[in-house]
Amino acid sequence: MRHMTRPEFEAYEKRVETALFQAERTMQPEDRKDFEEIATAAREHVNVRRELVDLLEERIAGETSDPRTRVPAGDDRQDEKQRWNDAVERHGFAAADAANKALLDIERAREGWAARMAKIKARTNYER
Repeated sequence: MRHMTRPEFEAYEKRVETALFQAERTMQPEDRKDFEEIATAAREHVNVRRELVDLLEERIAGETSDPRTRVPAGDDRQDEKQRWNDAVERHGFAAADAANKALLDIERAREGWAARMAKIKARTNYER
């Protein structure tokens, strides 16, 4: 998972909430319980991503002020493992895994869309 800037994260958060809202509107009443579990896990994932953005911003600010206070890169991996374990403990493996897969699909779609837009932009600039 790549690091996001604050504006990228805010757009990502809005897309996730929009997708959840639209899915909930089309959900049958008997499927709501399962949906709520997935939505909760998705929101937890967004919260984790928010924390990562905050940490990245703090790290960037810290690197410019005092290079001796840098956090070793291995700590990020340990934090991710801990957050995953916490999500599994709270929501169960199946819900956490399903939410993670859904969010990865969203991220891949977003990256694919960005690549397509870059190609269109490059082609448009080329034609000028």
